[in-house]
Amino acid sequence: MAATPITITRNTTAAQFTTTQTQSRNGGGTTTFIGTTTGAGPTLVPISRFDTNTGILVGARMTVNIPITLALTARGTVPTSGGNRRVDVSSTVSGTVALAGASVTSTTFAVTERCDNDACLVPTAGNTTSSARTLSGSAAVSAGNLALLAGAGPGTVNFTTAVNATNTAITNRSNVITGFADTRFTVGGTTAANNSYSVAYDYVNFANPSFDASSTVRTATVNFGTRFIDSGTASQALTLTNIGNINTADLGVTSITRSTSNANLTTTLTPISNLVANTSQGFNIGLNPTTVGTHSDTFTLNATDVAPGGVGIRPYSLTVNASSTLINHANPSFSGSTVETSSTLDFGMVSSRGGPVLRNFSLFNIGDFNSAGLELYQINGPDNAQYSSNISPFLNLAGGGSSTFSVSLNPLNLGIASGVYTFLFRDYAPGVSGGRNFNLTMNVIANVFDPVPEPATWMTMLLGFGLVGAIARRRAVGQPS
Repeated sequence: MAATPITITRNTTAAQFTTTQTQSRNGGGTTTFIGTTTGAGPTLVPISRFDTNTGILVGARMTVNIPITLALTARGTVPTSGGNRRVDVSSTVSGTVALAGASVTSTTFAVTERCDNDACLVPTAGNTTSSARTLSGSAAVSAGNLALLAGAGPGTVNFTTAVNATNTAITNRSNVITGFADTRFTVGGTTAANNSYSVAYDYVNFANPSFDASSTVRTATVNFGTRFIDSGTASQALTLTNIGNINTADLGVTSITRSTSNANLTTTLTPISNLVANTSQGFNIGLNPTTVGTHSDTFTLNATDVAPGGVGIRPYSLTVNASSTLINHANPSFSGSTVETSSTLDFGMVSSRGGPVLRNFSLFNIGDFNSAGLELYQINGPDNAQYSSNISPFLNLAGGGSSTFSVSLNPLNLGIASGVYTFLFRDYAPGVSGGRNFNLTMNVIANVFDPVPEPATWMTMLLGFGLVGAIARRRAVGQPS
């Protein structure tokens, strides 16, 4: 973690209170309590906890500065008369104030005391040894215990007090029924303002992941628009920034998940272990045009604060919505089922006396809604004045669509009438680069004839008719009646 923590300190005071620890031995002889025995105080001192809405708690130190009085009293249960009714006690005593596992302990001091005969029954000042101390110091809370000091919203945690008695020994004379060693720990002075407790919280600000370096933007849109399937790969650069300063936690990207895992859309971003505040990392969203159609995917960046051992670490979610539409080129044809780039419109035998003759033809844009439209932008030909057509340039013949047109022949000249139409097309896909141009060629042909014979032809025909009539009459005369 590269951040420098911010420190806030909470203070409180508390009234004086006392905690007591009692140890005992039955019958004559000596009992030594080896080791430290601890008696917890009856009163807790509350102090404000760290609010995890503020930031990430990364450390804490407790501090106390309070007067204390440590006292050891010898007492016992003894017969009302007789000898050997004495109790001797000794102990090394200290006091402790603790918070979330951290503690401050006063200097220790050894004390001895005794009571004799009937005085053992009613402890007095004569049976008590006491000494005043100041319990002052600081202690750091371990990382493992920081969670005990933090929570979302206002709340309190508690200082606790204890008496620590080490190797306490109780020696009873033979007629002592039970001997007691009472250790009393008086915490604080009579003036509450002099009883100071505080805790310093070290925290860092939350990370602030963003696609913009100047403001928090956690949703980005990458739209490659409409492109031809053969347009090649494309990419768009994005930047992930951890907006902040020296007091800001680092950022980690733990994983990148996708809504559809669409193979046409890719990213170069991989998990990031540690993005320091006020730094950025670039990555790309890519388009790999392999499949015609409309494509979309949502890339989700799962991120989190990086503050090892910190309490209040937050998760973050950033999304990149990527999309593109990939289309085929237009596909002009004279046929709706196969690509036919040339065709012949044959009018056959046409009488010169019959007036204009019409023939229809169709243009197709083979494809579907994933294809570019077809634009007819120029018509050349037919270089024969006998032909005319109702076709004219048009903008958009949709994929899978067709249109029917006609060519008119006005048979003015006898003989073979021919011509060639050349149609110049291109993809109709406004704003989409990489369009193609196409040509279709249509031949028109007819044989124009005159159905009325020439004069010489009429003379031949008349002579022929006369010869036929004469033969017919002879046959009629020679037949018997």
